[in-house]
Amino acid sequence: LYRALSLYLFLSAGYFLFMRRRSQHEANQRESTEAQTITVKNGRSTIIIDVDEIMWIGSDGAYLEIYTNEKKHVTLDSLKNIIETLPKNFKRIHRSTIINIDYIKELKSRGNGDYDVITKDQQKLRLSRNYAKPLKGVLL
Repeated sequence: LYRALSLYLFLSAGYFLFMRRRSQHEANQRESTEAQTITVKNGRSTIIIDVDEIMWIGSDGAYLEIYTNEKKHVTLDSLKNIIETLPKNFKRIHRSTIINIDYIKELKSRGNGDYDVITKDQQKLRLSRNYAKPLKGVLL
């Protein structure tokens, strides 16, 4: 009886460790397969944009304006859909804005809980107080 119980505990522990390693491996694979490029349909053409070149993304109704160093790209999509495909350095700072935190130069407080985000190309964006709390550890 003791041998059977010992064998059962040993096999249960082995199975538990195997499943834990497997889930960690799957999580690492998901992180490594995050989008490194996104495709933007602009009229008749389709453009491939490297996500490292994206500075910020603004929403204008049903359209997204994707700002890179070179130009602005317009596509039909939503912020909710695109934020799921972007890496972790992209954060939502307003209900209509996502920013690549690598392009933030400066934050200026407005005194009411909101901030002005100054990008490296001197663009001024608003960081809403509703989105400032989740970003306290990252930006503030």
